[in-house]
Amino acid sequence: MIRPNSELYKTEKAYEKTDSLYRFKKVIPAYKSVEFEVSEKRINKTIYSIHNFSEGQIIQYTKNSQMPEKAKKLFKELLFVRKTKL
Repeated sequence: MIRPNSELYKTEKAYEKTDSLYRFKKVIPAYKSVEFEVSEKRINKTIYSIHNFSEGQIIQYTKNSQMPEKAKKLFKELLFVRKTKL
């Protein structure tokens, strides 16, 4: 079953994708079995309006362990720009 807001992660590309399933093509010798692991990663998107953020809020986001490094870098740049404009 395909989970909403998810995509394959460290898994070979599916042969086909339906609304509810990924399909893979595998050659399996007669009377044999194989393990095939499928992993998904969930994509979470959050939109922030940062024009009213205080300096403390911006610093908090730069230290958030759940925040992607790219986003942390942007918050650090925002903090730098705000400090240089004051």
